[in-house]
Amino acid sequence: MATLTDAQRPINDLLIARLKMAGCVRGRLIVTGAAAQLSLTGERTNGQPVFFWEFNDRIFNRLLGDYLEAGYPTGTARLTIDINVLTGRCTYQLTTEAQQTASVTLEKQQDLMAKKNSSRSRTPYGADLAQQVADAVARGGTLAPSHRDYCGMDFHYRNQQFCYGEVWDGHYMEKPQRCFSTREKFAHWLAQQSDHSLSRAEEADSWYWDNQTITLQRLLDFVQAQP
Repeated sequence: MATLTDAQRPINDLLIARLKMAGCVRGRLIVTGAAAQLSLTGERTNGQPVFFWEFNDRIFNRLLGDYLEAGYPTGTARLTIDINVLTGRCTYQLTTEAQQTASVTLEKQQDLMAKKNSSRSRTPYGADLAQQVADAVARGGTLAPSHRDYCGMDFHYRNQQFCYGEVWDGHYMEKPQRCFSTREKFAHWLAQQSDHSLSRAEEADSWYWDNQTITLQRLLDFVQAQP
C-alpha cells in the first residue's frame, strides 16, 4: 500500500516542473477549504513574483485529490506546500481549523496594536493655528462634510460655547465630547493638541481610531478656505 510520502512524490515532481518552466527557484502551493481551492505562487532568482491562475492539469488535480482524501484529516483548514526548485525539496504543513482561527485572531490583534501605536504626529498645533481655527469656528465655519451616517469630528460654536464632538448625518451630536466657555480656553486647549492626541485611539472601539478625526492637514485646509 502506498504511503502518504509516496503520494507526495508525483505531486512534488509536477509542481517543480511547473515552477521550473516559469523560471522560478521556489514556490508555494496553498490548498484551502473542503472545496480544495488552490493558490500557487513562485519566485524567480531576481525576487520577481509569479502567480499561477489556472489548474487545468487533470493528472495533477487527480493526484492532489487522492492525497487530500488520504492525508487531509477532518478539522484541517489548510495545506501548505513549500517548494524549493533547486534542491527538489517540498515541505508539507497542515494547519488545523483551531490554528487557523488563532492565527487570524493574532493577526487582527497585531493590526489593531499597529494602528493604535501608529506614528501619528505628536507635534502640538500651536497658538497661531489655534487662534485662526477659533476665529473661523466663531464665525460659523465647519470642518466636517455633510453626508449620511458618521461624518467625523468637528468644532462648532453654539450656546455661546466652543464645542468638540461627533457629527452624524450632517448634524452635531447633542452631547459633545468637550465644550469651552470662552474662545481663549478653546484656543489654549487646541494649541496643545496634535494628530496623536485627537486620533481617538483611546476609544475601545477601533472603528473610531483615525476615522475622520481632527488632523493638522484638516485644520490648515479649514482656515485656508475661510473668506
